[in-house]
Amino acid sequence: MTELLYYRDATLLEFSATVRSVEPAEGGYRVLLDRSAFFPCEGGQGADHGTLGGVAVTDVLLCGDELVHVTAEPLLVGTAVPGRVDAARRRRHMQVHTGEHILSGVLCRMYGATNVGFHLGDTEVTLDLDVFLDAAQLAAAEEEANRAVFENRAVRILYPASEDLPTLNYRSKLELTENVRLVEIEGVDLCACCAPHVARTGEVGLIKIISSMRYKGGVRLHIAVGVDALSDYRARCESVHAASVALSAPESEIAPAIDRVLMALTEEKHAVSALRAALRAERLAAASAAAGGGDLYLSYPDLDPIGLRSYAEEGMAMTDGLVLVAAPADGGCRYALASRTENVKKVAAGLHEALGGRGGGRPELVQGSVPVDFATLLSYFGRA
Repeated sequence: MTELLYYRDATLLEFSATVRSVEPAEGGYRVLLDRSAFFPCEGGQGADHGTLGGVAVTDVLLCGDELVHVTAEPLLVGTAVPGRVDAARRRRHMQVHTGEHILSGVLCRMYGATNVGFHLGDTEVTLDLDVFLDAAQLAAAEEEANRAVFENRAVRILYPASEDLPTLNYRSKLELTENVRLVEIEGVDLCACCAPHVARTGEVGLIKIISSMRYKGGVRLHIAVGVDALSDYRARCESVHAASVALSAPESEIAPAIDRVLMALTEEKHAVSALRAALRAERLAAASAAAGGGDLYLSYPDLDPIGLRSYAEEGMAMTDGLVLVAAPADGGCRYALASRTENVKKVAAGLHEALGGRGGGRPELVQGSVPVDFATLLSYFGRA
């Protein structure tokens, strides 16, 4: 059974241990030591990384009473090896996990919200609550949580006797009866937890709720704590500065500048729609005059599927025959086929069978594609 050094000292990052066993495993080797400061994948967070005797430790698992280190290369059984825990990863995990305890404790005290899920990943941190909280409630909780951080309160590890557990008001996702490890954050929270934590809340730095969403009857929070909050703030500042430059507006005036741009884009969109409608009417009138009231066959490279449908729908009012509108696409043609008097679904079925096309729609209008050019498509309809 491995002696778990992280319970003795959460700040211990270098140690010496004897290799007890080594076994090949998928992705490397499973190594057991007599003692270790590596924290495993447990408590909602990923495992510590680092090295053993200079060999990379890529994962750490708690299997029963054994702490299993997954290494990239084998180690020699019976030898003493130096262990080194990745300091940045461990400290981030400690910051974030303690910050989560602070926020969860505040949310529980203020709103009776229970933390029912916690995930501390490499790129995101989520916290799931069993009740929905609105933006104002979350902002109030965030402010209270950061007040506890700024007051630099003590964080203590407690191992209460089994008989004392019923008298303690602590948070826990499981029913625990013995060997309970509690993390006490002075005046803020008391929670059962197996993970390493910082010694004082000031080490957390900052707690920020990035976003929230309804989730399983409650709410899921995305949070940033400590170094993560700094990285998030830096990225946001860079984005704001880039937007300020692009909009030629002070950073404090970005929102109004965006509103002006959106208004201008809306006006331009309406103007473009009007021009497209005028062009469509002109093209259809010319095609109808040339066809003398017969079938209409048109092809324009500037038409997307919505444009094809608009031409076909308006063209139906100009003829009792077929309206075929096409546009080149992917070495073939996209098309819309319409008629007021003929079931074009049947026409399209024959077209697809003959030319290898596909599509669908209603008896009066079908849209699809064929792997041939417009000239070949016209020849199917007997047009040169």
